[in-house]
Amino acid sequence: TASATDTCGNSASCTFYITVCPTAHPMVYVDDDYTGKPNGTPVNFPYNGAAGPYTIGCDAFATIQGGVAAVDAGGTVNVAAGNYPENVQVNKALTLKGANAGVDPRTTCQSGPARDPESVMDGGGLDATIALMVDHITVDGFTIRGGGFINNNYNGGVYFYNGAGGVQDDHVLNNIITDNTIGVSATCRGACSIRMNLFLANNNPLGPSAGTGIDGWASDTDLTISDNEFTGNTVNGQINLEGNGPNSHLRVVVSQNNFHDNANGTAIYAFDTTSATISKNQITAPGATCLRDRKSTRL
Repeated sequence: TASATDTCGNSASCTFYITVCPTAHPMVYVDDDYTGKPNGTPVNFPYNGAAGPYTIGCDAFATIQGGVAAVDAGGTVNVAAGNYPENVQVNKALTLKGANAGVDPRTTCQSGPARDPESVMDGGGLDATIALMVDHITVDGFTIRGGGFINNNYNGGVYFYNGAGGVQDDHVLNNIITDNTIGVSATCRGACSIRMNLFLANNNPLGPSAGTGIDGWASDTDLTISDNEFTGNTVNGQINLEGNGPNSHLRVVVSQNNFHDNANGTAIYAFDTTSATISKNQITAPGATCLRDRKSTRL
């Protein structure tokens, strides 16, 4: 409590609290129900109105971007079920865990328990819903929607940054990816994976390659696309490995994906692809081409 008295004898006092945050934040917590809570408020996770071991402004945040900014490099951002209308940029190595991290979202071959309420990231059609700007990022257990285009860039729902030839060791797992211009715009320079996601009705027609599930729009090396389900896509193809010259896509693996109830386009389009492995995919997409190859070698 602080008190003050002026020269005329008038006095006033107020009470306030000072919160000192630890310098290290290896794990932080995000819940949209934290919105409006003052810094320093103790909260639990997921938030149910009770006090808990986490502190707003230190290791608890109402937005995913706030959690990303606060967490240590190599740390984990835990995101509760809820709605997050954001265009998130991830500029450090970390793991983003939604409410369904580790839970299979596929409808035809789900291998585990049912999904709980979702952590929904929504880009609002303005830009990439989530942009992976550096190496060593994992995005696990979200619904990702509303990814759009800015200045005709290949943004979409999940965007792998193309600087320095792409990212490496970035992974997109166990997500429902829906209602984007492109589900995932992938540019990988080594050991990335897109696995066990549900690509559902990415049919926004605005922008280059719009309506594609996964678009390898620049170059990819050692990218694995496996165990995904593609359904309800009616505007374009599902996996599009675009060519920008010889060996644009090197040692890409496309395996054990399930394509069904799509229309238009090609399930798998390989252009300027070298030493790729395309195997064990199930394609039952009426009106679509299963595999189209152009200028590829050693498929």
